[in-house]
This record gives sequence, structure tokens and C-alpha cells, in this order.
Amino acid sequence: MSDVTIVLDETVEPNAWDKLAASVGGTYFHCHASAMYNAARSRATPLFVNAMNAGGQCVGVAAGTISASRLWPFSRFCKKAEFASLPAAADAESVQAVLAKMEDALRQEGIFSVGFASYDSPHAATVLSALGYDLAPRSEFYIDLTKDLDTIWAEFSRKRRRCIRRAGDQGVVTRCENTREAVEMVFRLHGVSMQRRGVEWGPSEEHIRLVCEHLFGSGVADAFVTVKGNTPVCAKLVGRFNGRACGLVSGASDLGYECFAAIEMVWATIRWYKEHGMTVLSLGGAKAEEEGLHEFKRQFGATAVGEPAGTKVLSRTGMRLDNLRLLVRKVRK
Repeated sequence: MSDVTIVLDETVEPNAWDKLAASVGGTYFHCHASAMYNAARSRATPLFVNAMNAGGQCVGVAAGTISASRLWPFSRFCKKAEFASLPAAADAESVQAVLAKMEDALRQEGIFSVGFASYDSPHAATVLSALGYDLAPRSEFYIDLTKDLDTIWAEFSRKRRRCIRRAGDQGVVTRCENTREAVEMVFRLHGVSMQRRGVEWGPSEEHIRLVCEHLFGSGVADAFVTVKGNTPVCAKLVGRFNGRACGLVSGASDLGYECFAAIEMVWATIRWYKEHGMTVLSLGGAKAEEEGLHEFKRQFGATAVGEPAGTKVLSRTGMRLDNLRLLVRKVRK
């Protein structure tokens, strides 16, 4: 793919972009709404990358954000690009070729550092290693929804099946509720879960508004709430695009853990997305050190794929200027 041309845009027509992304196997993390949501949430500039062959045909896409200082010359040479997922393309070789060309184009735009979270990126380990990225090990866990439900159920561990039955006996049920109230519940319960790990976390009203505006408004996300009686005990936000669904953020209360709500939630979303035509459900990722989370997801029969996050310095000069920028900022304070 030596004849690939990279086109970088800050704005694209949403429907046309999504058609391009779908044509090369793009996921939720490549769609227009996801890119706009991430840009607005991080107060950065959206970035849409279109890789075209000599005939003008799209052979790969990526969607991310650019952040930059407002002071010259830092605003020109100290930009950072962040991508939730690797470029979407036909295979690992194509992804690598597109990314190599992307690096050249990004460097020319004054971007000195690029990072990939590698969400829903099965080729991440191969591609990022080959291109010299600094890697942070993580895995993602996938459920194949093309299998029939009986087969999926049989692949759960006995412990998981028993917990789901016990949740049902206690009247625990999960509903899809694409409302502002459901998003608020997702983030509130996520905050509770983070507090158990000693991390203070809370969304802003703006964050909640952006989910409703960009994700619900474009039909690329769903909110699920699990209740025991009338009490919400677990909630989850899931992104979906081009036949694939991916867990984005979730949380559960103490009561939710006691009544196995998080486990019931997984089973409910599997059934929901299979019924609605999805072929793959990602249960999300886990870092190498999160052994408990690895075990939790494996017990659903999920296939674990190593998908390390990666960062790379594209310009040593830009990195030095950015270090100078940080020093200037520190002195000015």
C-alpha cells in the first residue's frame, strides 16, 4: 500500500463519513458521533483521517482528537493526537501501512506525539510493536454473537450461570433506557465503583449532555439499567456501530454486587444485541495488572485478545518545545 494518500479533516459530513468507516470495517470508535463526543468532552479538535489508494478509493479511516497550546510557536509544533482505536482497514498489514502513512501526515501538521488507546483493535499488538510504539499491556474480551444463545450460555462458567439464576430469583432485571436519567445513573454508579478503588470521580452536567446529544442523538449508544425492585443497582453505557457493540462505562452499587446485578447485566446485553443484529459484543478491556477484571470477563466465555495501548514521539524537536512550554507555564504560575 505504498500509494496511499492521507487526508486529514476537522469536519466531515456525518453520514458520508460513517459510510466510509463502515466500508472498511470501522467500529463505534471510528464513527462520526464518537469522534465528536470525544472532542467535545476533552475540549479538543476532532480529527478525521481518510486513507485513499491511487484510484481515490478509501482503504482505511481513523478518528481522533488534536490538542494544542494557544501560544506561538507551541501552537504550531506542540500538538498531540489521541485516537481511541487503531485505523480501520482490511487486515493487519493494511492497518500498519495506513498508520505508517498517518504518522508522516500528522508530523507535517506539527503533531509531535500520538497515542492509541487501542479499544476494539485486534491488530494492536502486531502493528504498534512493528512501528516502535511504547506499549501499555491490556486485553479486550469478546463475545461472538453469531453463535446461538444456548451455545453462548453453555460457554459461561457454572458460577456465572448460577449467579444469573440467583439474580433472577431475586427479581433483578435489566432494561434498555436511552434517557438522560439513565445516563446520570450510569455515571453515578460508575462513581460509586471508582470510590471502592479509592478514586474520586464524578461527571459534569456537560458530560451527561454530550452523551445525550452526540451518542443518543446519532443512535450509536445505549444505556442499560439493572434494578432490584424499584432500586437501580447497576448501569452501563454501550456503543454500537457496524454490527459491533462495545461496553464504554459501567458501575454498580454495593447492593448490586450482592444481588449479582453486574453479571445479569452482561447476560441481558448479550441477548439484547444478538436480537438487534450485532455480531460481536466487547465486554471492554482490562489492564495487565487487573487480574480480577480479567477473571470476571473470562467466566462469560469471552475470547481475550491482547490489545496494548501505545504512544510514540513523532518529532524530537516538538517534544523539546513542549518541555519548554511546560517550563514556561510553570514559571508564569
